[in-house]
Amino acid sequence: MASSARQPASPNDWLKFSFFALIAVCFLAVLWVDDRFWFDPSDPHARRVLAFRSLLMFHGLMGLTALTAGTLQMSSRIRTLKPALHHTLGKVYIIAVCLSAPVAIYI
Repeated sequence: MASSARQPASPNDWLKFSFFALIAVCFLAVLWVDDRFWFDPSDPHARRVLAFRSLLMFHGLMGLTALTAGTLQMSSRIRTLKPALHHTLGKVYIIAVCLSAPVAIYI
């Protein structure tokens, strides 16, 4: 019986994890500084956004989908080991961009 011991994390792994941690911190900072109106209805910006709040939420969710699918498209593991998933992620990316961009133009 062969055991598969996990290899210690390489410097590239730590760099990748640090990058995603930095992205998460940036996301939280933007949410706190610019998008506080989602959580605080007394914010003066909330009244202006109220008219198209659902469109803004749709745009944000489609943008998040496009960013996630686009990031996963760059994975060489997915590209080589699961080409069907790679093609599906590409289609999801295109659809998300094609839905998110017109909504942004309208808003």
